[in-house]
This record gives sequence, structure tokens and C-alpha cells, in this order.
Amino acid sequence: MRRSEGKLARLLSAAIALVGFGAMSIAALAGNAIAQRDSQPVPGVRAAPAGQHGFPFMSSTLNLAASGYLEQEFLISGTATAYIPVTPMLADGRWTVKPDPGITAPYTTRILVRRPANPARFNGTVLVEWFDETGGFDAASDWWYTHDELIREGYAYVGVTAQFVGVQALLGWESGAGARYAGLFLPGDSFSYDIFAQAARAVRHPREGDPQPLGNLTGRVRALLATGFSQSAVLVMTFANAIQPLSPVYDGFLIHDGGFGAPVSIDAGSLVGDPIPGNMPVTPFGDVPYPAQLRADLQVPILALESEFGLSDDGIGAGRT
Repeated sequence: MRRSEGKLARLLSAAIALVGFGAMSIAALAGNAIAQRDSQPVPGVRAAPAGQHGFPFMSSTLNLAASGYLEQEFLISGTATAYIPVTPMLADGRWTVKPDPGITAPYTTRILVRRPANPARFNGTVLVEWFDETGGFDAASDWWYTHDELIREGYAYVGVTAQFVGVQALLGWESGAGARYAGLFLPGDSFSYDIFAQAARAVRHPREGDPQPLGNLTGRVRALLATGFSQSAVLVMTFANAIQPLSPVYDGFLIHDGGFGAPVSIDAGSLVGDPIPGNMPVTPFGDVPYPAQLRADLQVPILALESEFGLSDDGIGAGRT
């Protein structure tokens, strides 16, 4: 099993390097212009409180300081929108959606940043991972697979808690007075796509006066790459097909062991059926075709990587699609 995991880590590292090369080539010409003309909402950013443990959930056990890296956690807050299809969702992946009229909701969630302390070490690329919630809590799956490559080559990394169950797990990690995540709130997974987009904007162009998640690397970003593993890969595929065309915030995508898309909207609080939180808008169920393709007109690199796991029954046969 260890040999297979090592092989997958090497494949995934190579995939990140390939997507990163293509994304930086595009970003060098157009990334800044894309970001500047993007007038979509940017959430507020503040440092996470110390809490009872004094460190973030899923904090790295690596000696990051010895490698010249910092780990910092921030809370981001804003108003997110949900989406609905404009035209029928077809298998070619060219999905056209729009904000669900009048359906917005407040949110506060967290981002976990690992970055070079010295700007000279930074290669200009930020890997933004949609934390995998398959186990019911944040899992930094693609960080685990690729951290050697990321640290060696000077990438920055941002993990995003974008889903309802991830926030619920954080709320349960500490409780009572001084709980680190007491102020977190996510209105439901229909809003997760917009939250993932807003997290990228907060990283690239934080509001004036707010803490800068990338610190002294802010302004040096050449490419933001979105990645997700397993359940998160399914969500990132839908993001690429439906949300990215509305607001081209990412410069490339790495979809790891996905193979199909997630609904663009659901009629529950989470993908596992949690109720919508009280006083939050009810959103419709908007499924996508199965199987479906990645759209071919995004103008940014997109790479889908299927491992032996993704091809197996344990991987829900993702690769077979």
C-alpha cells in the first residue's frame, strides 16, 4: 500500500507542476487583468483567535519552520449567493448558471495558510484546496500527497473549509468559553461554490485594512490553482464547469479522483442531508448529468488525475466516467 501511495504522490506532484506551468504562463499575460476586472465580493479577513488548543484544527505536524514555512489561520466572513441553472445541464459540461434571485446568506468560515516566510522562496503559485469532508471533517488530502513538492518548489498553500459539515466539525472541536471556532457559520452547501470563489479573492486581493493571508507574498501571486480530492474533486468539477465562467478567479484546476460533478444546488444543508439552518434561505435541488465531461472552453489549464483508488469500487468508479 505504501508503494502505491508514494507512486500517487509523485503523480500528483507532477500534475501540480504541469498545471502550474500552464497556469503561470496564462497568468503572466492575463491573470492580473482577470483579477482586476473581477468585481465580485471579497470577504472580510481576520486572524483566528487562539482558542483552547492554541493551534488550528488539522494543523501540520511537520516542522514547517525548519523548511522556512509559516502556518497561519484566518477567518473569512461575507455574504454568499447560491446558483441555479439557466439552461438544461448537458453532458458536455458547458453548464450555464446564474445567482438564484434574492437568495443570499451570511457566512463565516476559515482558511488555513502554509507559505514560505521569505518572498524569495515563493514561486508565485498558490494551491487552494477545497478541504475534503468525506469523513465528516476537514481533510487536507492533496496537501498530504504533495507537501514535499510544494515545500521544495516554494508554493504557497491555502485550505478552505467550504462545506456545512466541515464547519460543524470545527464547532465541535472546541466548545464553551474561548472556543476557537465559536463564530463560524455556514448557511448550507448550496453556498459553498461562492464561498470557495470568495476565499480565492481574499487571498489574491484582500480588503484594504484587513490582514493579508499571504503576508509579504501578497502582490507576488502569478497563479491560483484550485484542487480537490474525492468528494471535493466532484465539487471542484462543478465549480470549473459552472462557476468559473461567471468569475474567472482561478488560473488552473487539478481534479484528483473525481470523475463526475456535484449538484449545483441542493435542498438540504449538506450533501449528507443535514437540515438547512434556521432562518436561512431554502434552495432547490439542481442536479447535473451523470456521467459528464469537463467543459473544453475555460481558457485555463485543467487536469483530471485518476489513481487506482479512483478506478476502484471504493472510489465509486469515478474513473470509469
